Amino acid sequence: MKLNSIRVLIFDLDGTLVDTSAGVVQSVNATLQYFGEPPRPDREIIKFIGFPLGEMFSAFSSKPYDLLWQKFQELGKDAITESAVAIDGVAETVAELRRRGYRLGIGTTKIHYHLEKIVRKFSWDKTFEALVGADDVPRVKPHPDAFLKAMAILKGSETNTLIVGDTINDILAARAASLPIALVESPYGNSDFPEAAAPDLSLKRFSDLLRILP
Repeated sequence: MKLNSIRVLIFDLDGTLVDTSAGVVQSVNATLQYFGEPPRPDREIIKFIGFPLGEMFSAFSSKPYDLLWQKFQELGKDAITESAVAIDGVAETVAELRRRGYRLGIGTTKIHYHLEKIVRKFSWDKTFEALVGADDVPRVKPHPDAFLKAMAILKGSETNTLIVGDTINDILAARAASLPIALVESPYGNSDFPEAAAPDLSLKRFSDLLRILP
């Protein structure tokens, strides 16, 4: 990977740009209780953030996933956005990357409604040119669809695009898209992945992007 050739940056959302864990925990437990299931400790829910909702709900309930998903979206419609906080250094870093001329996009497992509301909350409307949520593509991560769609919108290519994420799902999706990935240390943990799936770059802080990119 030649960093000097990178002009397009596509970011994961949860754990990379923002922390929505408080709203997710609240909405998941409200959903479980609605269906008569016991609430789960925060740590059990948080470890699933950034992964498909189906993986989490299948671990917590045998109820039909479509019902769980629908109730979760209903109960989390505002709570998830309201709970979102930008991760340290993100606002300043993305503003500087934009100033340097990089084209920026987001590919996430969150639905587009939440993605767009979070972007507006932090006044990032003009910072990110491509917003791709879970309901904008046929398959969610670890499939590459969200990253590929964002790259197409930004007119990127395999030689000038870098993925920035925080979980094994981001690594797998980037690999499936034949794109390099920089992994940022996640506030949710999620750092266990096989050596064969190691990222191209590992960053302690999000702001390290300003140090490694020209």
